[in-house]
Amino acid sequence: MVSGEVSLARSESLLLHEPGTVRVLMEEARARGWRPDGPSGMEIDGWTLFEAALRRRTRRATASAGAPPAPQE
Repeated sequence: MVSGEVSLARSESLLLHEPGTVRVLMEEARARGWRPDGPSGMEIDGWTLFEAALRRRTRRATASAGAPPAPQE
């Protein structure tokens, strides 16, 4: 593993130093109710965002490659 890489037992991983990874994690957190301008102190376990972030990253990569987007869950 390289610095900033996180993964589950499977082969997929996220590199926390990549802006795209930060974007998908923040998008997923916002989808779950987190607001950057909301009250401070709200905590979300980042591991609960992992699989959803992988799906968002995959959809984004597929869309940027010109393929039709995969259906959302």
